[in-house]
Amino acid sequence: IDFLKSSENEDEFKQWFDFIYLGMKSHKPQPIVFAKVLTDEELRNLNVPTLFLTGENEIIYSVKRVRSRLKSLAPHVQIEIIKNAGHDLPMAKPQEVNYAILKFLSNESTDLIS
Repeated sequence: IDFLKSSENEDEFKQWFDFIYLGMKSHKPQPIVFAKVLTDEELRNLNVPTLFLTGENEIIYSVKRVRSRLKSLAPHVQIEIIKNAGHDLPMAKPQEVNYAILKFLSNESTDLIS
């Protein structure tokens, strides 16, 4: 996990893990929502502003293949790949994730207004 590659993150990870554990212990379990891979047709017909945000070291799928697929089927989708992050993207690079989302929303907001 990219978040743990540096020993300085161990305490931060423990705090995060304790926080998540407390939340799980204190709340009723929610149903698990599994990710769905969109078909080529679904990607072509995607007509809402969309941001695809991933870490360059993602281990669940090939970032290179997904990027290529999106560019060919849904060129209107904005793709942001965060360096030095993987599946733990929000923990490894929270500031970069927030910036990418805010930038996307800011651009989309102005597009929707004009």
